[in-house]
Amino acid sequence: MLTSLVSASRTKRNNAYTQISTDQVKTYQLSNSVLWFKSAVKSEAVHGWINESIEQGDDIYVVVGYHTMMNARIIEGVADSVDTSAWLKLPVGEALAIAGAGIPLGSVVDPAIGA
Repeated sequence: MLTSLVSASRTKRNNAYTQISTDQVKTYQLSNSVLWFKSAVKSEAVHGWINESIEQGDDIYVVVGYHTMMNARIIEGVADSVDTSAWLKLPVGEALAIAGAGIPLGSVVDPAIGA
């Protein structure tokens, strides 16, 4: 019964993070990449290469854009965090009984007071 009235937990986590800051970013992007891809797969050489890659179980990636950063600064780190919580609850019927004011709740589910 005590475990249904009191609970507690403590969690410790290591959170890795990466922060990038820069003065300037340039983005290069292939315009209308869908049209370019449809045109590229019509080539026998490209079509053969794709089929061979699929048969070998290789992944295929098509880069359609990229970013360049000037004077980029990269910071990596790990932050520790600890979360602690506790819960105490007392059914209302029992609280009133302890206080000497017994109120029959009948078939109604006994609500609880918690903190």
